[in-house]
Amino acid sequence: MCHRAPDDQVTKPLDSKPSQQFSQMGRRPQRPTSTSKQTRT
Repeated sequence: MCHRAPDDQVTKPLDSKPSQQFSQMGRRPQRPTSTSKQTRT
């Protein structure tokens, strides 16, 4: 899990929380990932 890119590492713990809250943070590296997850949920 940790062998992934650092961006993914930060997304892992945040991914556990609602994507909306995670998107509100406005994190640039996580923004694209959060949008993708939001659509899935």
